[in-house]
Amino acid sequence: KNKKMSDENAQTEEGVPPPIREKSIVFSIDFHPNQPVIACGVVSGAVNVYHYGPRKKDNWRIAAFKFHKDSCRSLGFTRDGKSLYTASSDMSIRSVDCATAKVVWFANRAHTSAVNCLKILNENIMSTGDDNGVIKIWDLRTNMPVTEFTEHSDFISDMVLSPDERMLISTSGDGHLAVLDLRKKKLEAMSDNVDDELLSIAIMKKGTKVVCGSQGGVLSIFSYGDWGDMRDRIVGHPQSIDTIVPIDDNMLATGSSDGMIRVVNIHPNKFVGVIGEHGDFPIERIALSNDKLLLASSSHDHLVKFWDANLFDTAPKKKLIHDDDDSM
Repeated sequence: KNKKMSDENAQTEEGVPPPIREKSIVFSIDFHPNQPVIACGVVSGAVNVYHYGPRKKDNWRIAAFKFHKDSCRSLGFTRDGKSLYTASSDMSIRSVDCATAKVVWFANRAHTSAVNCLKILNENIMSTGDDNGVIKIWDLRTNMPVTEFTEHSDFISDMVLSPDERMLISTSGDGHLAVLDLRKKKLEAMSDNVDDELLSIAIMKKGTKVVCGSQGGVLSIFSYGDWGDMRDRIVGHPQSIDTIVPIDDNMLATGSSDGMIRVVNIHPNKFVGVIGEHGDFPIERIALSNDKLLLASSSHDHLVKFWDANLFDTAPKKKLIHDDDDSM
């Protein structure tokens, strides 16, 4: 009993929380903007919300929902942290009031195919993308769709809002990056086909570079405003780059289907190291906490793991983990 008590109170290195174990694959994760809380969307359709902390006893489930009939593929907290929106392959969207843990709004047929991606863009608008390539823009004040884009011909994999909040930039399985003008409600630009599925997207370098992860393991780099063809590419990931998130303006973390979470510097382009891993299990999603101290990752091992997001800012003090070969 004493050993168990000490294990429960054991603090992980540098105060990084221990993993959260789910019953099945976690497709989506998102940090609460101002509390030590993380939401998990599960392949079963469940949505579970957890408090986390540096010791095992600090991790506990706050709320559990089973309102989706199929997998919860994407979710996100609003900027103020008052609501959690969830999207499912059952074509529905839900909104949960975080104070009462009650569903306050739902759309059972939000799309006509599985909803693969949901992004809270700012305090007023949300975007959702489905398996047929349709993107909808929603007014969060009325929970009504205000715009629909049908430029893509395959599943929407990821979306990001431009720094001036005028453009939505999307990636798709059709191999195109699309730039959508939210005010004019029309397509601003579309990239050439990269001959690969684009799976993830991030804006870097003070808004001048847009980085996309692909099925083939290549990071494609576009110059903002010059959307025709990529300007640079970083090879070296041995498998697909399913999820990326900026750690700062120069470095991003990548989650790959080989189970590794790598840190990559953009311009100069170089692999910095490995920040975490899930063994041989593919990484589904990575997310950065609002204070930028923690990186969370979910994988096919049913775990949500936490990592020190500043590992490579303090390299002399800590041991770096590097791949033994060039296939990082």
